[in-house]
Amino acid sequence: MKVNTDSMLLGSWAQPGNAKRVLDIGTGSGILALMMAQKASSAAQITAVDIDGLAAAQAAQNFAASPWSTQLQALTGDITSLTLSGRFDVIITNPPYFESVSGDSRAYTTLTTERATARIDDSLSPATLFDVVSRQLTDDGIFYCVYPASRETLITETAEKAGLYASQRLYVSAVVDKQPYLIAWRFKRQRNCLGSKQLAIRDGNGEYTSEFRRLCREFYLKF
Repeated sequence: MKVNTDSMLLGSWAQPGNAKRVLDIGTGSGILALMMAQKASSAAQITAVDIDGLAAAQAAQNFAASPWSTQLQALTGDITSLTLSGRFDVIITNPPYFESVSGDSRAYTTLTTERATARIDDSLSPATLFDVVSRQLTDDGIFYCVYPASRETLITETAEKAGLYASQRLYVSAVVDKQPYLIAWRFKRQRNCLGSKQLAIRDGNGEYTSEFRRLCREFYLKF
């Protein structure tokens, strides 16, 4: 199963704790749902949703082949209109990043349809995502996501409009001493800030840092 670094980092950092119900929005191959199943209690039920039918089918196959098959469910549908019973203790997503593809830009012309759906947020803007999360999250629930560091102010303001507040941030740099390119977020309904931390993925020699190795060791076999 192909896994991107952002999802690996987010799934390693997120803590489902004793959550009974977990929702993975835009599951793709199902990696975040599988990581939550591995970390959560055996009583947890994880629902994974993707708007792309092929992605949801692949996730379902991966779930069936995993040790947590009875805890995992893959659904095809638009999360903004899909009917889900009950609310969730933990919601997690690696959402679309790019605002749109400019008509005169060639930056994303090589994206496949599936990759474009996964990476261009016309299909699920931050405002839409946080509105969905606000409806689906329990009163004491936790929402985990990642967004580019350049969108920090937008994400903070959008979340607060939906009644969600950042309780923790992880600022991620690709290389030691470089500016963060990504922020992993932990949101709750309560205003209870636990502060922020920084993480570099690689050192000056191009090797994974000890901090990144410790964070992801449970899931990266090479570590």
